[in-house]
Amino acid sequence: MDLVLSDLKMPGLTGLELLREAKAVAPDVDVILLTAFGTVEEAVRAMKDGATDFLTKPFQRAQLTKVVRQALERRDLIAQNRAPLQKRLDDLLRQGQHDPGPVPRFAGS
Repeated sequence: MDLVLSDLKMPGLTGLELLREAKAVAPDVDVILLTAFGTVEEAVRAMKDGATDFLTKPFQRAQLTKVVRQALERRDLIAQNRAPLQKRLDDLLRQGQHDPGPVPRFAGS
């Protein structure tokens, strides 16, 4: 799951509840909330709870497209940066299994 696009007001489940549940299942997922009835407090709560963005209706299609594109581009950049870091970590862990190296000594030991 890369992106969740949800209205804030829905029957049976609010967008904030969906945001929290989505983040519990997939912490890295980007969540964009939409609303025609949002308050500043709800927007602040959504952002604090991990929303990527919060758009109020009516909005221009270009605005939504831009927000979605930015979220997906950010996700791609994170993945691009994570891959070499993960490889480096794996290499270090693999080296540590074969050659633990010197045991660090602390003052007084």
